[in-house]
Amino acid sequence: MDKSEFKPLVDTVEKTSDDSVTPALGGCMEEKADAPPQGPAEGADIPAAAVTLFIAFGSLVAMACRS
Repeated sequence: MDKSEFKPLVDTVEKTSDDSVTPALGGCMEEKADAPPQGPAEGADIPAAAVTLFIAFGSLVAMACRS
């Protein structure tokens, strides 16, 4: 099922919600339908994590060599 096919269902559920009843959807398709599109910042997370882990791992190696 494509995101464009599932989005109308999410919109219908949101429109039918009121104070007395709150229908809900779940699952991976619902999450994809509500998720904003990924931007270029999403791709920067992996290299930033790799640098952080490299620094942390390098610090541990240096500490082990000194002892």
